[in-house]
Amino acid sequence: GEGPPLLKEGCSVMRGPDWDKRVNANNEDGRDLYEKEKLSKDAEKLSAVDQASSPQPEGERGSDGIDNERDSGGTASAPEQDAIEVFADASLTIPNTNSTPLEVSLFRKKKKKTAGTKLPLGTVLSIESWNGIPGVARRVRWNLTGQEGVYRYGGDGGHFDIIHVETNDKKTRVKKRYPNPESAEQCAARYGFGRGRTCNVLLRLRRCPEREVCTSDADLDCIGVLEWPDFGAGILVECTLHTDGAITIREKSVLYGSKDSGWEARFGQPSFVPGSVFVISPTQAPTSTYQDDTNSAYDELLGSDSFLVKSLRNREDGGGRLRVTSEMRLFRSKRGSITRQEGGINIDSSFASTSSPPPPICFDSNFHAPSISLSKDKRTVTCTTSDGRGTVFGNVGFTKGVHYWEV
Repeated sequence: GEGPPLLKEGCSVMRGPDWDKRVNANNEDGRDLYEKEKLSKDAEKLSAVDQASSPQPEGERGSDGIDNERDSGGTASAPEQDAIEVFADASLTIPNTNSTPLEVSLFRKKKKKTAGTKLPLGTVLSIESWNGIPGVARRVRWNLTGQEGVYRYGGDGGHFDIIHVETNDKKTRVKKRYPNPESAEQCAARYGFGRGRTCNVLLRLRRCPEREVCTSDADLDCIGVLEWPDFGAGILVECTLHTDGAITIREKSVLYGSKDSGWEARFGQPSFVPGSVFVISPTQAPTSTYQDDTNSAYDELLGSDSFLVKSLRNREDGGGRLRVTSEMRLFRSKRGSITRQEGGINIDSSFASTSSPPPPICFDSNFHAPSISLSKDKRTVTCTTSDGRGTVFGNVGFTKGVHYWEV
């Protein structure tokens, strides 16, 4: 259904669940004044109830009682008859011994109501930013004290110093308390941000100029496409092939796929964030699936990237910045390789003139039916149940292009 309404200018608020977690928290909302006045009025009500319920001596009860002082003849005096009080608004005809009707005006005695205590409410003056993040705080003026301040409404990782309420016209009773909205951190976590995740990528580089040896000890720059099948997108990348065999990959922009939605799991926000830089270097010994004799023709490159999330904060440490670290592992055919030699770098002719075949696709050990058993190299599956059914996913997907398999 619909979420809570926007807390905007003119709305009423009260202190929220994180009020006391603020730095230098005090009672600027007037909560202490409210409690003091409420206790005073409660004491007055209790005193009035005790006075009304206490017994009075017979014949000395006041005008609001039932018994009245009578004269020696047992009848009420004339002034007392004029002050008779009954509990109905009507005109009553009382017959006497002479059969002469007597009209007596009767009045209901109204019970005096005690005015309710005004709640420690505040009025939102404006929507403010908090620690550089817009829209996660409110400027509030408190009605009882007249003080103003800026309070978190989703800031610092989802802290709520105030809550949105709706009251009656006299501001003495809360009619409705609105739930706090979902914070940006909760929304990102709902899409998988903050949890470990494995995504398979494909790096396609444009063919480099065909040259055997670079006479200068310099790096080689080229462009390519880094395909993210899990996000259905391809990213334009600038790559630098270093003389030591390492590769620097810089993400520039989205070539195809959505750039404004679906990236929460990686960046903590819906839109794509350019500028990620991966520096991957050859490893001494393979540490992954491709270790058998069939795949001995591939080099493994390993690197990482780290960045601070712009719009999210860590609630646990009071609103600190969140850092995301990503690890990238690529496999490159040894047939198209770069080696360093005296006087420059040597580029294998096959690297410049032909495309490097990617490692063979294997099955994903994280996405398969429990009735399916995978081999050690993850290239053979076996059904372990009698029904002979089950599904297993491949480790790499495709977002565009034509692909085929030969069995």
